[in-house]
Amino acid sequence: MVATGLLLRGAAGPEPLWWLAWTAPALLLWLALKSSAADARWMTFGAALIGAGANLHNFTIVTRSPQLAIVLVTGIALLWTLAAGATRRAVLLRRSAWALFTYPAAWAAIHTVMAALAPDGDWGLIGYSQGDHPLVLQIAAIGGVAAVAFLVSLPAAAVATAFTLADSGDGLWRGRMAYAAAAVLGLAATGYGVVRLAQPVTGQTVVFGLMAVDADIGPRATATYVALIRKRYLTGVETLAKAGAEVIVLPEKIAVGDPGQIGLWRAALAGAARDQGVWLEAGLAITHPDGIRNMAYLYAPDGREVAAYRKQFMAPPERVEGYSAGTDYAVTPVGGARYGLAICKDMHFARLARAYGQRDAAVMLVPAWDFGHIDQWMGARMTAMRGVEQGFAVVRTSKEGLLSVSDPHGRIVAEAESAAGAGQSLLATLAVEPRRPTLYGQIGDLFGWLCLAFVAGMILPWPRRTRSRTV
Repeated sequence: MVATGLLLRGAAGPEPLWWLAWTAPALLLWLALKSSAADARWMTFGAALIGAGANLHNFTIVTRSPQLAIVLVTGIALLWTLAAGATRRAVLLRRSAWALFTYPAAWAAIHTVMAALAPDGDWGLIGYSQGDHPLVLQIAAIGGVAAVAFLVSLPAAAVATAFTLADSGDGLWRGRMAYAAAAVLGLAATGYGVVRLAQPVTGQTVVFGLMAVDADIGPRATATYVALIRKRYLTGVETLAKAGAEVIVLPEKIAVGDPGQIGLWRAALAGAARDQGVWLEAGLAITHPDGIRNMAYLYAPDGREVAAYRKQFMAPPERVEGYSAGTDYAVTPVGGARYGLAICKDMHFARLARAYGQRDAAVMLVPAWDFGHIDQWMGARMTAMRGVEQGFAVVRTSKEGLLSVSDPHGRIVAEAESAAGAGQSLLATLAVEPRRPTLYGQIGDLFGWLCLAFVAGMILPWPRRTRSRTV
């Protein structure tokens, strides 16, 4: 149990090891399948709790509450226990190799349900563990991150199920069709990834500039401090423009203040876009009677403010601090392509990205602010996943996180870590083409909901047929 839990820590943390996501669950399923019912419950939960504990520090910082962080870690452990428990019941109830699909289907269903119901969505679940492996990610264009979770979970489930049934007297040959089907699905997903990645990304070449300063400006910041940080950003914009940047993206909430304070920032940003002749996007937060509004603004090369977007999904601190959510979307033509605006946590939700896909956004500009660099990899890779699902490129600039640019296949084109002081800048050249339509963009989470129905069918008792007798 302890050994399994320690391995799961590498698969369940904020920056998972991709290969452990494929292999460590086999040991978890072995605990579930080879133990008595009572032992299986506490040992799988114990192993899952050790694994999920990799997120404790991150959750403590995000929620600002050690108690709530423990609750969230326990919740993740329960999700792992639920998936393993459903698999145990299906294998022992059905005594069929086809039960191997219960575990991957359970994770696909968990992703789907969490994304639909949880305030923080399906953050950090196993489907995002493959963020640095575009070959695996391509299946998201068909079934979303739920399909990635299914694919990643399939080998461990097949191995654990095969050994369990073999030990109970059911040879591998008896379940050959199920094991062959699992192999065919894996090969088909790999082939699809190869074909999709072989398709070149063409279109107009655009040079993107990203710049972030790890500094916090609240409503009560001194005028001297505000002027210093503003100068650093304006200097960064000028430097990027002189280096050839055509579209520049700054982070989320580079300043928080009342309408008058933020008005000075908006005027300065408009002037910078006009003086440098660039498209400029930046995040600002405005205090308002109905709650603080987390905004993203886009300025044209002539200094016009052409788009304003209000964040729709709030991070835990924002929910506590009374931020108000927006409902509208912002899509603007830029150089012949359609650019969409979203802010940080918005891109953790596939339904928001799908709304932009339906509006034919070819590029998403995403200002962000991560939590002390701890969750930076997960935040950037979840955002890139949205690009694979919908077929658009993503430019994400984060304070206390990563500056990253990904293409419609989820490949990271350029990346750097933000910094304090003078800040960090990044230039990235990307071919911008019209959005590539995807099946997932059309059917949404259908695959995940079908997986939920499959799991229910595998773990619920089926009615027995009764034969009527003629008297």
